[in-house]
Amino acid sequence: MEGESNIRENTFQQIQHPSHQKGFYQRTNEQSLSQETVHSQLGNSLAEQEALWTLLQQQQSQSLQNHQGYYSTPNLGWSNQGYSQFRAYPQQIAPSSRGYSQYAQYPHQKQQSYASYAPQHPYYSQGLDYGYTHHHTLQHSSPHIQHYLGGRMNAHAHSLSSMRMNISKNIIDPTPGYQSAIPIVASLSNTTMDIINVPEEKNEVLNEAASEVRYVISESFDRTVVPSLKSSIPPGINHQEYTRDCVNAAIASRLSPYHLSESEHLLLRTHLTHLQITSYLNIRNAILRLWVRNPLLYVDQYEALGIAHEERHFNLVKVCWELLVREGYINFGCINIPKSLVTPSVGTKTIVVIGAGVSGLASARQLESLFQIFSNRFDHQIPKVVLLEARGRLGGRVYSHKLTSSPTEEDFPKDKSSTVELGAQIITGFAKGNPLSTLLVKQLGLPMHFLSVHNITLYDSNGKMVFPDTDSRAELLFNYILEIASKFKSKETSINAKRVLEGDKNMVDAGVEPKSEGGRVIAKIEDNEATIPIMEDYSEINSKDSNKLDQSSSEDHEKKNDHDLVSVLRKIGFQIKENVPIDINFDDIISEQNPTLGYAMSKILSQYRSLIDLTDLDMKLLNWHYANLEYANGTNLSNLSLYHWDQDDGNEFKGAHAMVKGGYSTLAYALAYMPTPLEIHYKTIVSGISYNDKKAVVYCEDGTVIDADKVIITVPLGVLKKSSIQFNPPLPEWKMQSIERLSFGLLNKVILVYENSFWDVNVDVFGSLTEPDNQGIYDKNRGRFYIFWNCIKTSGQPVLLALMAGDSAIQMENETDNELVQEATRILQNIYPDQIIPYPKETIITRWGKDKFCYGSYSYVGPEASGKDYDIIAMPVENTLFFAGEATCRTHPATVHGAYLSGLKAAQLVLDSLIGPLKIPANELLIPLKQKGAMDPSSRTKRKAQDDYKAQLAEFKDAQLEKHNKEVERVILERLGPRPSAPQRSTGNPFLVFQKSQWNYCKNIADRNKQKETGNPQAKATKNEIRATLGKTWRSLTDDEKKPFFDIVAENRLNFSNLIEEYNTIINEYNIKTEEIKAEMKARLDSIPISQEELELKRLAKEQDIQEKKIKAERKREQDLFEDDSSESFDDDYQDNLRNDPSYRAATYLKKHDGYFIV
Repeated sequence: MEGESNIRENTFQQIQHPSHQKGFYQRTNEQSLSQETVHSQLGNSLAEQEALWTLLQQQQSQSLQNHQGYYSTPNLGWSNQGYSQFRAYPQQIAPSSRGYSQYAQYPHQKQQSYASYAPQHPYYSQGLDYGYTHHHTLQHSSPHIQHYLGGRMNAHAHSLSSMRMNISKNIIDPTPGYQSAIPIVASLSNTTMDIINVPEEKNEVLNEAASEVRYVISESFDRTVVPSLKSSIPPGINHQEYTRDCVNAAIASRLSPYHLSESEHLLLRTHLTHLQITSYLNIRNAILRLWVRNPLLYVDQYEALGIAHEERHFNLVKVCWELLVREGYINFGCINIPKSLVTPSVGTKTIVVIGAGVSGLASARQLESLFQIFSNRFDHQIPKVVLLEARGRLGGRVYSHKLTSSPTEEDFPKDKSSTVELGAQIITGFAKGNPLSTLLVKQLGLPMHFLSVHNITLYDSNGKMVFPDTDSRAELLFNYILEIASKFKSKETSINAKRVLEGDKNMVDAGVEPKSEGGRVIAKIEDNEATIPIMEDYSEINSKDSNKLDQSSSEDHEKKNDHDLVSVLRKIGFQIKENVPIDINFDDIISEQNPTLGYAMSKILSQYRSLIDLTDLDMKLLNWHYANLEYANGTNLSNLSLYHWDQDDGNEFKGAHAMVKGGYSTLAYALAYMPTPLEIHYKTIVSGISYNDKKAVVYCEDGTVIDADKVIITVPLGVLKKSSIQFNPPLPEWKMQSIERLSFGLLNKVILVYENSFWDVNVDVFGSLTEPDNQGIYDKNRGRFYIFWNCIKTSGQPVLLALMAGDSAIQMENETDNELVQEATRILQNIYPDQIIPYPKETIITRWGKDKFCYGSYSYVGPEASGKDYDIIAMPVENTLFFAGEATCRTHPATVHGAYLSGLKAAQLVLDSLIGPLKIPANELLIPLKQKGAMDPSSRTKRKAQDDYKAQLAEFKDAQLEKHNKEVERVILERLGPRPSAPQRSTGNPFLVFQKSQWNYCKNIADRNKQKETGNPQAKATKNEIRATLGKTWRSLTDDEKKPFFDIVAENRLNFSNLIEEYNTIINEYNIKTEEIKAEMKARLDSIPISQEELELKRLAKEQDIQEKKIKAERKREQDLFEDDSSESFDDDYQDNLRNDPSYRAATYLKKHDGYFIV
């Protein structure tokens, strides 16, 4: 066969050919993407390519080409993107009677609807039984499904035809109390290979492109055989491109390709050296590449082993694979997990998930997958997962409401219902690791509408369009004000990142291994390092250090040349007032207790207004941008913590924003039904939970009582704040305090549906400015109808969606629908004066604040909260109650992807609590030492180190003790919460109190004196001159005038005394309970029998000790025997020479034994 020599020449590669081994079969594919197209538009980055797959398929504008340089024949070939033989993304894939090794051949299909098949998609349906094959075909729509799901649609069309449930028609009104139960289609064939026939009438385009074959591992293949090295790396792929793909795969998975994550660090620090980090990163990135290339296929451990370059890396690959699976970096979402040889059954354990929003569905779906993957850890008796949903629908705050009228747009998918998003709406970028990229685009193949929101046209309150230059100037001023306010942020953001270890970047980029092993393991080096003092957390400091700012920010502003500020304002486009003194300071912000972002921005703006003239239009534009920021945070800016409001800054995903055509709720229903239906109980309202460290009981309003081993609580933060669920015992105080501190915001929508569009349908969004109230205040109304979304592309008919942000979202909940619609109509009439704006044919108005199942929209950081509160809310209680939801995701709060990620995390914690966390035996070498020849001078030393059983026993005990201590810390944290912090002492100096309160007053005096002395009306006093004025003023005060400041000090001391007394009581109680827990855990540890491993090490260590004593005694006897007492005065070299001289040794022996000494 042409090009056969291009196949990698080794035994395993030869086995992979169908002619050599029945365990492998060919997989055909009819199309491939043009790499030239991908690279020309988005470059080589996997993360950048993610958003293009959908777009390329929708446009269908590029011919199907094979990438030059890759092996390709009509019957045999590898991916045009250099994919693994097991990874064919985005090639088409067909399942087989034994897994995914089926040989399937089919033509390009004509476009036809596929949304109606979503809940029971052939790839995900209950009929997918890895033993099922059927000769049938299925027409399907747009190449999305064909592109991503491939031949699986054809292979399982029969199972689909028996389950005709339409997801888009069940999004809104599922049957109340419906229990997810879809009949299983029995296996019809036990053959190991079959060909799916395609009716001849569908073959008209069969020859339009040459089919390619993909080799994959059959389910029936013996996985006990050690895989060949590099067997999962495509043969012939350019090494540089392969390593670039591996690096990009890590980036596309939210991991640094060059650093260990925190969990990786904790797991590997006692088993790897610093040099071996690079080896681990190369392996981890390569496994991620397998998944990112085609997330439709499960990456099993056997395939992961095929990326290893050396057999001694196999143990490290196994650990890495399991870590990635547990933490949800691979094998997540709507994929089918191949069944194990022993079919698992449902055991006696029950996991209850409360809430079927995205986080609840994510955790339930992930648990189902994890239980299948690790079924052997449960003796194949896997726990049962039950979802309780209070509503009669899925999705929670992801709610695609079905409109009463049908779609009218020609390019809208014909089988899709017309919906509008009442809740979550925008996907904020697919690149750089957004899991929704995998779910929505690569697995579900949903049609997307990519938004263009960079240049939004704004209309004044009178309807006139605002000139772009005018808006641009206001936006620049807004950004500058926000930038200055950001200088006051807490340093928590900068110290938030955990300490991470880095591999060799150049080696990772080159995909090469270190030549040496390195020295001691990471832990031994780290534990011997000097302790680095931890900076104080500003959220926990009060009084003198309360809410301490980045002090340099205030000083920087005072030192900053006034002309720089003037220069910036002029560059923005504002005229500076003449003869106005420039006196910018932010002392008011610094002295404020728990200042808010809104307070800081208003103070900054008020000072800038003294330098520039802002028109009414400028103020309205500024407040429009304020409203847009309030939309992002779900509340008025005056409710946001100045220090922590954007604590998640830097974690945003990249790429164009998008909306799902036909409804975001498709995600929820896909998670619920694919690949198999979850057990969901609708309209089941949970009223209470009783729990201990072993079990929990869930009580429902309808009288249902459910015994559970673990409970995952995914209800919104608003429900927790309202105490809608009663806990017995109550949740720990440390968790309740975080629930109280963290706030829950509100966003509402007014949806207007029309017969015909009267706006520009090619514009995704336009904005409207509002007037201030009668007092000239903008806050209350600036978020009112401030923006209109054009939803015609995603709803299929003329729909405008208006947002109500900030205070307006609260106000409108008490207004009638008619009042709101009439106001919206007036605004639109002003914007389009040449048209008669009709009354909408259908309206939907949200009032999420009055919804008893959420009481709001999404979380935000209030004045007294910090990012730590997200972590605390996420922490389990008694190892029985677990928590998920956007308000538990510190890195991505207030987002759908954050909710999904929190569900994956909760599933991991539940799995760890059931089978134990991922552990590596204390004395196991993850990367065995390279075998060296007998003459290797270092081999004896290494062998000696390996045979040092006393050291191994000590390390074993140290590891056991460390494990015990960590478990004690975990239990203390779960039961008692974080250790209470001591109160900070207030200043005891009345002069400092005076200085803080009178600084501005004395500064003005000092400035006037300076101006009088210099004759310069713009002169400013220095800090030392201000301090001198303060001292002089203080000394001139009478005792009565000083008394208020002494009183404040006395009051502070009294308050501190009370606080410290209260703290001592709390900390003593905490210490007592801590010691009780330690004693309890020590008793539990002592009751555990000594393991066989420890007994064996003790035996070997004892034998080693006996042997060492014998050797030591023998050496002592020899020393006494041959040592010459008179030789002590000799130098060392001479002494050594004598000892090695046979005549001297013999003479010494005779002398010490009273023999005859002969010279």
